[in-house]
Formats: sequence, structure tokens, C-alpha cells
Amino acid sequence: MKKRRNPPRRAKAHKHPPAAAKATRPGFRSFTPVALRARSDGFTPERQQGFIEALAECGCVEEACQRVGISATAAYALRRRIDAVSFRQAWEAALDYAVRRLSDAVFSRAIKGVSRPIFYKGEQVGERIHYDERLAQFILRYRDPTRYGRFIDKLTAQRPPDAAAVMLNIATDRAMEAAYAMADGESPEDLTPLNGIEPSFPTEEEVQAQIAEQWRRDAEASNSSFAESQRAFAELQAARAKADAELWDEDDVSPDEHRDDAEPASQPLYEPWAPPPPVPSECYTPASSRPRVRLLGGDSP
Repeated sequence: MKKRRNPPRRAKAHKHPPAAAKATRPGFRSFTPVALRARSDGFTPERQQGFIEALAECGCVEEACQRVGISATAAYALRRRIDAVSFRQAWEAALDYAVRRLSDAVFSRAIKGVSRPIFYKGEQVGERIHYDERLAQFILRYRDPTRYGRFIDKLTAQRPPDAAAVMLNIATDRAMEAAYAMADGESPEDLTPLNGIEPSFPTEEEVQAQIAEQWRRDAEASNSSFAESQRAFAELQAARAKADAELWDEDDVSPDEHRDDAEPASQPLYEPWAPPPPVPSECYTPASSRPRVRLLGGDSP
């Protein structure tokens, strides 16, 4: 007698819990999509949402439009609409968020460098890693202005020459004491930072005060140097005048007579109504004593 097989048991359908809502990114899902005419290929609210998310990730309008299947012209046309205030605000917020990706890329280029190919006779034979030092300086100056800002160039360093060695010895002693205390199961006694070891960042008021003090010192130094030069010039002029006086006293001649820059003698003014001055007798020759000149046409008179 054949045994009766039991019918296979049907697995009970388990009710899956509802899928958890997708975590929303703050600032990108809070805008209100623009209500447009329903079209299968139009800028639907879902596509508007996807465009904003893609723009926040890539930072490029054309790439974000390609991801959602919308042309860039349609995106800019929607942005110009009067009732698209929320969409424009979300657009700007997405670009602000995308700047972080650009910042990360710039950091990567400054740290890892950029590969540049090397060509020889038209063929690539290798590559070299180029590190942009100006890019690194720019990042340090703007990301860490308290250490590498331009205002540091205007500060005056005031520190004893052996301060670093002294503070290094003090810090080493404290580190050894803390290590022995922790090995014995005790907590270090002093955990306060040392003055001179930890960086102390000056405030804007302190920086301006230091700059004003430096300008005051420079002005005083320039004024004192100008006064000294004026005094030295006056002494030199007095010494030259004294030497000239002694020299002309020995020759018994007035110095003004031999000066090249002496003023010329004053000439009488020309008066058109005055009669001409008489000719001196030594400059006049009578006609009888003048030489006779023979001309081609006869004798001279």
C-alpha cells in the first residue's frame, strides 16, 4: 500500500515592513517645484528634484541636465520664470554645496600633484608629477590665515634667541613626568598648555596696534635721520665758507672778483630819444689819409 504523500506546505507570505523613507539632504528637498503643464518629456517636479540633486553633486548645469534628460535651455528658461523663486534658491544652494567638491579636488591637486606627459620625438616616453606651489600657497593663505595670512608680513618678531631651546627642555620634562605618572596609574598633574609652545593667534586689534606702532617708529626714525642730514649739511656749508674766507684773506682779493657766477656789471638802459654818444677821436680817420682804391671804371673818388 502506497503511502500518501502530504501535500507540500505553502510558505506563508511575509508582509515586508514599509520601506524607510529615503534620507533627504537638507536644503535640497525643501523647495517647492514649479507647477508646469503635464508633459511626458517636460520638467516635472521629479525631474526638478533630480536636477537639483545632480547639480549639488557635480556642480555642472549641463551634466545635471543630461542626468535627468532635460536640455540646459529648458533649465535656464525655468529659472527665469517669475513663479520659480524656490527653484532659483535651490539652484544657488546646490552650487554652494558643489563648491566643496571643487575644494576637495583642489586640495588633491596640491597634495598629490598633477601628472604631465613627457614626449620625445612625437612619442610619450614617460610622465612627471608637477606640484603647483602657488596653489599650495593660496590654499594655506586662505584656509589658515592665522598662520599664513598676509598680515603676518607686517608683524615684528619679538622672541629671545634661546627661547625655543628652553621651551623644548621644559616640554620634554613635562612629557616624561606625564609618561611616568600614567605608567604608575596616575593622572598627569599639569595638563595646561605651555606659553610659547601652543600657537597664540593675535586679534585684529592687536595686529592693527602693532602696525601703528611700527609706522610710528619708522616715522620717528625718518624724522631723526632728516634732521641729522640737515644739521650735517649746515655744518658742511659753514666749514666751506670759513675755508673760503681764510683763503681769500691770504691773497687779499675779494672772492667775488674771481667767481664765475658773479653778477655782470649793470648796463645803462637804452633810451631811443637820447642822442648817440660821440665817436672817440682815435677811432676816426680823415678822408685825406684814407687809401685810394682803383676801380674798373676809373679812379675812386
